[in-house]
Amino acid sequence: MLSEKSASEQLREDLLRLSGEHWEAARMTASQALCTLALGIEGASAPRSTTKTLREQARLLSDPEQVPFTQSDRVRDGLEAAVTALENLAAARKLKTVGSWLSSARSAVAQVDRDDLFELQRAAIQDAFRTVSVAFVMVTGGSPPAAPSAPEEIAPPTVRLSGTLIRIEQRPRASGAQVTYAWVQTGESEVLVELAPAPFLQRNPLPARPGDEVQISGITTAQGAVISMVAFSVEGPRGPPLQLRDERGLGRWSRPVPGV
Repeated sequence: MLSEKSASEQLREDLLRLSGEHWEAARMTASQALCTLALGIEGASAPRSTTKTLREQARLLSDPEQVPFTQSDRVRDGLEAAVTALENLAAARKLKTVGSWLSSARSAVAQVDRDDLFELQRAAIQDAFRTVSVAFVMVTGGSPPAAPSAPEEIAPPTVRLSGTLIRIEQRPRASGAQVTYAWVQTGESEVLVELAPAPFLQRNPLPARPGDEVQISGITTAQGAVISMVAFSVEGPRGPPLQLRDERGLGRWSRPVPGV
């Protein structure tokens, strides 16, 4: 079991790695950081039962069989469990001066969007880990973990897909939001493409219908045995190109845009 001191040191190392790694390596580092938080909280004499959820989310986040669209859920659920465990530990220790640190940590964790991919919200995830780690050392004692002055948003590499739009469907996310997907035939393969929340596409129609040829730019990932893609823009024969996300993957629906 890690001591509180060694846990805070390990968290500093985890956060420094998280700030500059490729998203796949960063996912494993995030899992490691959740484990470190669990061990550190247990090292502060908290019952192991209080970190059960935290440990489980760390395990799921490191599992290569978990689909990419659940990874942000794993991070958020794990960090929320860490904050809850720290709140319980602060109450048991009768600490009166850490409330603002815990409140800041919970607010930062809430900025991790369950409906967005891990690799498209690196800054929010990095900031959430940093604030939870600061809350950890304020509750347990120690030096706050080092972190960049401003989280760095790393733009993911994009690819371009050309093919025939086969069909469009909607699927619910964990939050209950309806998200629109498209199936695109390219050669002998079918690619599942995440487009945007359904309300956004009701206001901003796609420039294509099933049967049309389309060109889509975005990032590719894997969802089990299915090749999948998150679209940044879509081109088709029925209107001007539709921009869904910026070069960092931020959806146009995620910020005020005139006319959107």
